[in-house]
Amino acid sequence: MNKLFRLILIFLSVLIVITFNINGSANKLDLDDRIDRFITTQMKTHHIPGLAVAITHNNQVLHVKGYSTANNDRPVTAQTQFLIASLSKSFTAIAVMQLVEAGQINLDSPVQTYLPKFTLTDPAIAAKITIRHLLNQVSGLSDVGFPELQVSQATTIRDRITSLSRASPVALPGAQFHYFNPNYEVLAQVVEVVSQQSFSAYLQTHIFTPLQMSRTLNATTSADAFQGATNMAQGHLMGFGLPFAYPEMSGYLSGSSGIVSTAEDMANYLIFQTNSGQFKETKLLSESSVALMHTPPKTIGSSYGISANQNWTDSITKGWAACRRWVLNNLVGYRDLTADVYRCNAGNPQFALLTAMETGDS
Repeated sequence: MNKLFRLILIFLSVLIVITFNINGSANKLDLDDRIDRFITTQMKTHHIPGLAVAITHNNQVLHVKGYSTANNDRPVTAQTQFLIASLSKSFTAIAVMQLVEAGQINLDSPVQTYLPKFTLTDPAIAAKITIRHLLNQVSGLSDVGFPELQVSQATTIRDRITSLSRASPVALPGAQFHYFNPNYEVLAQVVEVVSQQSFSAYLQTHIFTPLQMSRTLNATTSADAFQGATNMAQGHLMGFGLPFAYPEMSGYLSGSSGIVSTAEDMANYLIFQTNSGQFKETKLLSESSVALMHTPPKTIGSSYGISANQNWTDSITKGWAACRRWVLNNLVGYRDLTADVYRCNAGNPQFALLTAMETGDS
């Protein structure tokens, strides 16, 4: 099991215990102190150079803070920016569902309804892929038929979609689950075409600004992310049990993994996700759309809901929840900067954890 994953299990299990009785005798100062002591101890034990955490409950932020070790030359704060990697897919899904509610996208319409030039090595299969297939990662495409990290990396959404003409389907649409980043990159271009805005502009106008995510941005490529972010965390890898600074891998990101955010901003995102699409006085999505986003498809034996990837060992009513006895990884980030979001049973706190390291397997 991945060492960082084991740490996260311990980390969140203890935080649940610390924060569960939020209406008890402990005041906020006591809560903050207990969280601080726990996190700093774990960072020292596991040689974590920096992380940021946000904890929310219902529509309140219980705790948001960054933590760094003394030898970290880039101190992590609640405003430090991280590539949140595959959590970006949930923002793409929000954008799609907003346009569904506006009557501009039909989940069961073929992708070619919106992108007539979208095709694969098998044009007949390409014509059958729907928006819902892309959202649920059941398009029939996979890294086996299109090894995206081994091909020349695109620099625009249009180029990325054009490159899929060389992709070979490995299954019929709707038949098999395959986690495949370009599914969400196609969705990003659908959002652009339907909204008549660039994907980044759409996210800014319809999601980031209403959620008051003032330090969050979308990047098309890794280079764009580091150029656009003014306070990006330094990523690390582990070697011989110790972290060492390492540059982020380069490549195309937009739609699947291009969002840069902070713990402070992700707290607002958590409140939106766990309060039926509402943040403060703003309603970004209907309760039914949020519920759909949290529900895995029933027909393919996958736990992947629209925008949420979930493994579980117990009964769960929504695809974005964690079961009672386990706190399980939702969406995992890149190799040296990672971001995860967790939700425990209804009524318990929610967590956003952003870390400046990836430990690898041990």
